[in-house]
Parts: sequence; C-alpha cells; structure tokens
Amino acid sequence: MSTTATLPANFRRDAILQQVIARGTRVTVTERGENGWRMHPGTFLPTRSGEALIWVELGDGSCHPGGVEGAGLAPGREIGLTFRRGHKKCICCCTIERCESGGGMTRVGLRLPRQVQELQRRVFERTEPAKGCPIEVELRALPGGTSAAAGAVIRGSLIDISAGGIRVRANLTGKIEVGVGYLCSLRSDAARMALTVEAVLRHAEAPVDGAASLGLQFIGLEASTQGYEKLLGLARFVKSLQRRSVRTVEQNAGRPGLSAVKSGHDRVHTRPH
Repeated sequence: MSTTATLPANFRRDAILQQVIARGTRVTVTERGENGWRMHPGTFLPTRSGEALIWVELGDGSCHPGGVEGAGLAPGREIGLTFRRGHKKCICCCTIERCESGGGMTRVGLRLPRQVQELQRRVFERTEPAKGCPIEVELRALPGGTSAAAGAVIRGSLIDISAGGIRVRANLTGKIEVGVGYLCSLRSDAARMALTVEAVLRHAEAPVDGAASLGLQFIGLEASTQGYEKLLGLARFVKSLQRRSVRTVEQNAGRPGLSAVKSGHDRVHTRPH
C-alpha cells in the first residue's frame, strides 16, 4: 500500500498566489485594446472574506506602449498579470469578474487563473547568437504610430535576445518612431526556429557603418494561452543559445563542459535587460 501523499492539482498555483497576495507584491496588468497593448502598474490586495477572487489595485500611472489607448477594463475581459517571486518571473492570464473605482484608484477582482507559469531569471539575460547560427529578423509596423506607416517592413539580423526582448541590427531607409508596435518575426535555419511575436520599439541607436541598433520589448505574451506558448518557446530558444555559447567557449578554451559553466560564462557573455 502506497503512503505517498498526493497534492491537489492547483497546490503550486495557490501557494504562489497566497504568498504574493500576503506580501502585497507589485504586479503589471496587460490588456489588449483594438489597436495595441496597454500596461498598468499595480499591487496585489488582501483577499476579501468570503470571496474567491484575486484583487489588484491599479494606479493612474498607466503605460501606453505604442501610444495607443487601451479599450478599458471591464468584467469578462481577459488580462495578463506579470510579477516577480524571488528569482523568478511569474505570469498568468485572468478574467475580470468585478471592477471598482474611487480615490484615483481602480480595483479589479479576478477569477483564479488555470495556472501560473514561473520562469528563471536566466532566460531574461541577453544572449548573443552562437557563431554559425545567424538569426534573421523582420519587423512589420502595426497601427498606432504617427510617423511609421502600418505594414512598413524593416529587415535585419539579431544582435541579442532574451525572453523579454531583442536587439536588432538593420539598415534603415526612413525615419522610425520609438514606441511604435511591430510584429516581430524571427527565423533561424541553423537552430530550426521560427517565431512571430508582438514587440514595441524602446530605443534606436544612430547608424554605424550604415546599420542602426534597435531595441524592442516583447509584449502581451502573458495575456493569453497562445502567448504562454510563445513565451515558453522563447525561453527554450534562449536556453538553447546559451548552451551553444557555452559549447563555443569550451571549444575555444579546450575545457570540459563543467569547468566552462563554473568559470562564470554567463557573467561574461550575457547582459541583463
């Protein structure tokens, strides 16, 4: 007769949420509007007696990626939550059940998510493509910018990537606008990888030798099940690049794998976003 204890299916999810709610952890709420994404900083509120809802209080300092107004928060809408728990970044998708306003604040009551995904900090460190593994990038402008026409395409190559964003080297033929949203397609035949995600242009450096450096932040991946899958795919791809980089260091230095990892490779060859 087995004496192994069986934990409830949602034990991990509930334990994570109980901890961040008790601590009043900061959280970012992401919602999808008709023309783009909108982000709201907020904090978890204590659980109300007799309610099986997660409560989050939002301030009035919302961030509007791409300069596009959101469609508003309302019951029945799905939103994404992003928060930190120790050394991990947590994400989940929730449905709004109730909305309350007052005192310059908005409070939303959310149904429990089906799951909470935890990602290691390592996948949010910038990683360069390994030698012999070039990655092509295509950026197609989305509606919302004032100077970039929707559908305009920028093609370039990857400088570095993390689960949070990318830097791209591209030859520009016209003006670009920081804050504009792009449909970002990444392709690598060597790594057998192809992925398309939405991103926002966060900074652009002046061209050097004809090529500019563009920094983009991935956005909205936490707000749907499909987004989860893409984010996990990005995390797996970043890990695979990190392993390729370790192998390259090993080959160049003639050291076995274990010593290369212990030598602090990540500190030398990756940079946090």
